[in-house]
Amino acid sequence: MIGKSMSAAAHAPQTVSTVTAVKTTWQAQIQAVGSLRAVRGADLSAQASGVVDDIEFDSGNDVPAGKPFARGAGGASRYAIGLVISTGLGIGTLFTLFVVPGVYMLISATHSDERMEIPV
Repeated sequence: MIGKSMSAAAHAPQTVSTVTAVKTTWQAQIQAVGSLRAVRGADLSAQASGVVDDIEFDSGNDVPAGKPFARGAGGASRYAIGLVISTGLGIGTLFTLFVVPGVYMLISATHSDERMEIPV
């Protein structure tokens, strides 16, 4: 049922209109007072401070959704910090699960089970 209605909607007739092109003089500027508002615009704000290395779009071009506008040096430093943190967590986990218990087992193997008496 839904498939039939979707397929019928996909091939609905489209309205087409034409206009004959006419050569006229171009008015280079218009004197007016008022304000402009973009119908479809974007508000840009900085998420992080730093130097912009590369601007990845040309003025006036459309930018696809999800594509970054610019790249900066912040990405490389965040990668390095993440690498240090994840390496530290990995080493800490290995020491906690394997190295420290192994050292305790070696120490306990070299000591006898006899208890020492401490004179009072």
